[in-house]
Amino acid sequence: KLAEKEAAEKAAEQQEIVEEAAAEEQDTEEYVLNTNTRKFHHSWCSSANRIKPGNRSTCVGRDAAIAMGYTSCGQCNP
Repeated sequence: KLAEKEAAEKAAEQQEIVEEAAAEEQDTEEYVLNTNTRKFHHSWCSSANRIKPGNRSTCVGRDAAIAMGYTSCGQCNP
């Protein structure tokens, strides 16, 4: 039973490492922010390309955009 418990704990630790790596990988993308509509977009989104320069900003990471009060674009679904 002890070996099974240790194996389960090791598997859980490995899964946590994989999930953290995936989260870090996602958080390196730069998103385009529309400061007027409070939406964020992928850089290739056609809606992002139509944002007026005065309403355009960027941030790195989806979590950062959400933490700043932005919601995801319904077209590109970042």
